[in-house]
Amino acid sequence: MSRSLLSITPRLFQPYRCLKQQSVKLKKHPRDYPKITGNELWRRKFRTLFQYKDVNKDGYLKKVDYEMSAWRIIQYMDLSGEMAADVMETQLQMWEYITANAPYMEGITLNDFTENCLKAYNEENTRFGLITACCSEFDALDLDANGVISPKEHAAFFYSYFVPAEHSPPVFRAMDTDSDGVITKAEFVQGMIDFLLSEDPKSPYVNFFGPLAN
Repeated sequence: MSRSLLSITPRLFQPYRCLKQQSVKLKKHPRDYPKITGNELWRRKFRTLFQYKDVNKDGYLKKVDYEMSAWRIIQYMDLSGEMAADVMETQLQMWEYITANAPYMEGITLNDFTENCLKAYNEENTRFGLITACCSEFDALDLDANGVISPKEHAAFFYSYFVPAEHSPPVFRAMDTDSDGVITKAEFVQGMIDFLLSEDPKSPYVNFFGPLAN
């Protein structure tokens, strides 16, 4: 399994609805971040990300985790019909995309996830595609496709990963830098890129995916 993870693990953050290039105006570009050393803060962030994406808590990232995440979004937002189907389709496309080079793969372990992300996010090609990747993540959370993420949509995002809903408001406020009550694509992308690449403990985006794991 590890042989192919080196190329597919970064796809956890790459576009899964399409590969259309997107761009937004950022205060800090991915290329502006120094090389990641893999310090304890960075590893805690990625343990946190893994643990939340491992929805059924079996120690692996699997297709069922993406299905469960979709169902929780549908439940929280009380979706039905086409919108519910679209949420499920998006999650399944995400799983199919990240395993495209290894369709036989049954799951991704925490160690493989962390070590391969550390290598990948120090590569120029991966950083070049991060803006488009994060834009696609934003599009998946913008459930009504109105160009912004509302507090309820953000809470649904946390709920889908079993992150307690009370942790959503402070993270939302950190991303809503102009305090207008919604998260724009630029605000979301800047926060996610900083979470993935920064090792600064004072960053306002340390808890982008909720409270850090031990």
